[in-house]
Amino acid sequence: MGFHRLVLYHHHPVMGTTTRDTHDYAYHTHEGHQDYEQVRLSRESLCNHLGFTSLVTLRQTHSDRVYHIHAGNVEEYLANALKEGDGLWTELSDVLIGVFTADCLPVFFWNEDVVGVVHAGRRGVYAQIHTKMVEELASHGYNPASLSVVIGPHIRSCCYEVGEDVLQGVSTSYAVKRGGKWYLDLEKKVCDDLRSMGISHIETFGVCSLCSDPDLWYSYRRGEKQARHLHFVGKKI
Repeated sequence: MGFHRLVLYHHHPVMGTTTRDTHDYAYHTHEGHQDYEQVRLSRESLCNHLGFTSLVTLRQTHSDRVYHIHAGNVEEYLANALKEGDGLWTELSDVLIGVFTADCLPVFFWNEDVVGVVHAGRRGVYAQIHTKMVEELASHGYNPASLSVVIGPHIRSCCYEVGEDVLQGVSTSYAVKRGGKWYLDLEKKVCDDLRSMGISHIETFGVCSLCSDPDLWYSYRRGEKQARHLHFVGKKI
């Protein structure tokens, strides 16, 4: 498993994170009608480059909604990129599914037959979107123990300063206090929750979107309110 232009290739799924040097791929689909053609062209370029037919994303709302993309509904999702939700999974071998982040956690799931991804910010983690993805997969016959997980670049506990009011929604075992300030560790909570469900293969990357190279990584907290990374996964046969 390794990086190639910051696109992660595994023997079965294809996963990737677009950074500033590949920013043309990272357009939202709900910026404005004037942007739709550029969105279409950039997605088409990404899919062609990786050998997929299409890319499905959602209008993210920090929810716990997870959707199954299959042959019977994929065209509906492609035609309505404003459908609200924060998680996608599929068994299709020719479709990429993706989420956008600029500090939140992109969490990838896969085994030999299925791939999934969730956008997990603080509210999504508090709502347990990551465990709901596992529950959704389990309800369709996928054993959690068979799943592998990768957590992509996000704001880490070195930089994710929060007020005490925020800590009311999560155990302080997932927060550290430094210099009289609280810093939240969402990655640790996600990892602990997934391990408690029987997932043992979890990989993370030591990249903080706020304090790592600003020429590579977008950060909402740095003041970049529009740009996002596109994180995608697809099943290759």
